Amino acid sequence: MRATHYRLGELLAVLVIVTLTAACQSIDGELKVGQSIALNATVVTDDCMPGAVPHDCEQKVSREQRMLAAGSYDAEIDLTGADALTLRVATRERDDEFLFSIPAGVQLPRENGRFQLASVDIGQPFDVAGEIQTARSRTPVRVTYEACRYRVERRICRRPGKSHRTSHAGHHVKHHGRGGKGRRHRHCTTETLRLPGEQRIEYQDETVISDVAMALRATRSRTRAAHFDGTRRSVRRIELYRGVCR
Repeated sequence: MRATHYRLGELLAVLVIVTLTAACQSIDGELKVGQSIALNATVVTDDCMPGAVPHDCEQKVSREQRMLAAGSYDAEIDLTGADALTLRVATRERDDEFLFSIPAGVQLPRENGRFQLASVDIGQPFDVAGEIQTARSRTPVRVTYEACRYRVERRICRRPGKSHRTSHAGHHVKHHGRGGKGRRHRHCTTETLRLPGEQRIEYQDETVISDVAMALRATRSRTRAAHFDGTRRSVRRIELYRGVCR
């Protein structure tokens, strides 16, 4: 039965990893520009009628050409979009966002692989060539215990009044007053109690390191105009087994 727990736990862990990997592909890094280049930035502005209050304004999305001078910039690549790769670049004046459209039928690698996108398809004046490399490592199986609560049903009997009580076994106990006979009154119910306990948990810590390299190349000369390098490191806990709370 224990082996079954492990197989089920590992299956769930793999599903969680795949989900997280697909949902978290934003990678911080550095963009190095060899000489000034122009890229098409996505700009969002508020389109307001005269006298309108801010929340009545509509957002307008447009594309504007932005120049990036030669130098190094803090940047971020987001690979989560189904139809576009996003490059965000922080300059002294502002933060710019550049979209690189992904043609229909093309899917970027999620963990390992190379990709190439042509200028004519992506809405930018450069071709794109990139590679993603991901390495995983796990610790040995670790054990911890967590506090929890479990439910039990117990039959509880109560006798009202100060001169009467019910024993733990549920028997009547007579009390005689002065010159009187003992009377038996009892009310019993089955109640659900939540008691404190603990449960054994077996898990592994997994470290995931993803490296992304992407080059912007001139469409004719194939000269590299800019290059992005970024790394994301994350540690996640993979639960293999969770025991019964008791």
